[in-house]
Amino acid sequence: MGIKEGQIINTNYLFYHPLVDKSPIGAIEKGKDISISLSFPSNFVIWDVDLIIEDDNKSEIARYRLDEVNHQYQRKFKIDEAGLYWYYFAFSDCYGRHYIFAGDDLGGSLSDERLKLYQLLIHDRFSKATNWFNNAIMYQIMPDRFYRAGNEIKKDYAIMHNDWYEDPLFKPVGKDWNIDFFGGDIKGIIAKLDYLKSLNVNVIYLNPIFLARSSHKYDVGNYLEIDPMLGTEKDFADLCIKAKSKGIKVILDMVFNHTGDDSLYFNKYGNYPTIGAYQSVKSPYRDWYTFGKYFKHGYRAWWDIETLPALNQYNKNYLNLLTDVLTKWLKLGASG
Repeated sequence: MGIKEGQIINTNYLFYHPLVDKSPIGAIEKGKDISISLSFPSNFVIWDVDLIIEDDNKSEIARYRLDEVNHQYQRKFKIDEAGLYWYYFAFSDCYGRHYIFAGDDLGGSLSDERLKLYQLLIHDRFSKATNWFNNAIMYQIMPDRFYRAGNEIKKDYAIMHNDWYEDPLFKPVGKDWNIDFFGGDIKGIIAKLDYLKSLNVNVIYLNPIFLARSSHKYDVGNYLEIDPMLGTEKDFADLCIKAKSKGIKVILDMVFNHTGDDSLYFNKYGNYPTIGAYQSVKSPYRDWYTFGKYFKHGYRAWWDIETLPALNQYNKNYLNLLTDVLTKWLKLGASG
């Protein structure tokens, strides 16, 4: 038995789930063995099964043929470079080539169109310098949604929730997403340090705090400027000092794989005084991004999300900016 084109099958009979069929579970140290197994019903006649691995730029870096033992297909492999990777499966039968993606519940989804991939995080070997991090209890905070301490700055386009317990908007406002705000700020985090300490938190992991249009701040507008709706650089420095006095370190989500389209660097809407990559081939930021008519939006974007143009992470000038960014925020008190 094979799978006909367009045939709907019960993917419960395709046995793969990363919490069961991948070892080790979760993030894996680089250079360590990784084992994958994928099972099919006994009445399926499968010719071959491949595991395809991509990097975070959607470039294929490895393809492994799985070995079959009693309708279970297995492979052991290693990845020697730390980073975020993605994988899916391909198999052949008498009807052709088929693909298995993660699906919404990670249990496997059979499709000829590209769907959500399985995630594979490979990390560096831990060193003595990171021992404080290895055993830490971490609390992730999206500042706008944590606690409001009275910062009154508001952007013209922002939709403010006066009632802290209102539901956030889950549909776009016109073409805009994520422009509703609850007013949480850095001073609000400072006000709750004793509460975090009571939970035995050792590390605060802050979602991006950089200047950005959205409430989530992953659409970075300027890496070197804090968003005024969240506070000031002094507020951030105070947070780091006061947190440290309670045995709590602060680390930042730096968002180095993409920026916002409404940013100093891309400047799609002309809201910044710079000549952005989107505006001109002569922009100093042009080669930070990849443009082409074969991309859905005319440029490479993170997960094809239009507002998040992807960065060429090995561009020399971009790397020089990262050095400045890291230096600035570490000097202000961040621990990572």
